[in-house]
Amino acid sequence: MMNDLEKRIELEKKVENVLAELRPALESHGGDVKLVDITKDNVAQVEFSGSCKGCPIANVTLDEGLKEAILMQVEEISDVVDVTKH
Repeated sequence: MMNDLEKRIELEKKVENVLAELRPALESHGGDVKLVDITKDNVAQVEFSGSCKGCPIANVTLDEGLKEAILMQVEEISDVVDVTKH
């Protein structure tokens, strides 16, 4: 049986694996994304960098790319939010 820390680490790995799949598309445009935290309510907080930081369509990338993929592949995650200071 996994303890809370082990469960959190496993959950972070799952989210990181999805981000790794999506990262090449962001990097091809000079951007990137990283997982900042997962809240106690299982909300994944991500931060954009490079050309994605301040990009006017970062919300589209989040909603139609990252969020959709993470929610489909990591059932424990309840939401994905952008914490970037755009």
